[in-house]
Amino acid sequence: MSHAFVVTFVCPSPKALRYWVVSSTLQTLEAGVSPELLAQWQTNLTHTFAWHLTTVDWLDEPHQRAVALTFQGDSSPTVEALRQWQEAFRATWAVDVAIEPTTTYGKKRLLLSDMDSTLLAGECIDELAHLAGIGTQVAEITSKAMNGLLDFETALRERVGLLKGQPANPLIQAVLAQTPLMLGAETLCATQKAHGTKQVVVSGGFTPFTQDLCNRLQLEGHQANTLGIDDEGLLTGVVGSPIFGKQAKVEALHHYSLYWHIPLSQTIALGDGANDLGMILVAGMGVAFHAKPIVAKQAPFAICFGDLTTLLYYQGYKTDAFLSPSSC
Repeated sequence: MSHAFVVTFVCPSPKALRYWVVSSTLQTLEAGVSPELLAQWQTNLTHTFAWHLTTVDWLDEPHQRAVALTFQGDSSPTVEALRQWQEAFRATWAVDVAIEPTTTYGKKRLLLSDMDSTLLAGECIDELAHLAGIGTQVAEITSKAMNGLLDFETALRERVGLLKGQPANPLIQAVLAQTPLMLGAETLCATQKAHGTKQVVVSGGFTPFTQDLCNRLQLEGHQANTLGIDDEGLLTGVVGSPIFGKQAKVEALHHYSLYWHIPLSQTIALGDGANDLGMILVAGMGVAFHAKPIVAKQAPFAICFGDLTTLLYYQGYKTDAFLSPSSC
């Protein structure tokens, strides 16, 4: 029985290379992928998995930064073997790579995405705490939770508790004004929206921020936690129940998949923290985005170097199909 896989290579743009710190031990390809280098990678894959190349599809012809190779073979490598190859590749090249069977490869119909450090370039609760003068305390708790060293619900309650008595609206408005979108977020969401993909932000953060993000990126929906605010407009230090955490994100994926009659194989789950891992492992394409080690190690797909437009290349979109928000 023949098995076919698509291997997608994506070189981060110069802007992305400046945005994220890349180890000096890694080789970057700002000029794109040369034919000689592509042949080297192809040969390596052929020898490693006993595959033979069937097609080469340049996804970014102007700059040759993204290319999809289709291979066929008589046997299917184990998940662990594919993971080991990708890890070895990323240990040398600052190039993102995804391997997917041709049976599921292509444009997906539902995206569930985390908000903080994923669609937004920051952690909203850390920004709230910074403005309230308790940034260091809260950031330490956030780091432990996102790395899986502290239970998410406990960490959330602790952080929100430290904000008790702070004026809610001024802090929320200040964070909304100063927290930018993640690099590539607008292009990702606008392009997928134009092709009919349903998009929902699911966050362990708070509804004022997910609502704003939903409006800015024209998403179909949002789910997050609520902040307690008293009659005087001060934060109560309490999170609304039930807390929207790791399991709630998994349940949301199933809910929206059923609601829009979209098979799980046609879904994407995108995130960076430990509370995203559940939905990442359930989705058809679970993607760790510049993720914490515990997430990157287990996620089937990863974006380690590029911006969010890398996710479009992983689905076979070509650069000339990318849209800006004003295009749709």
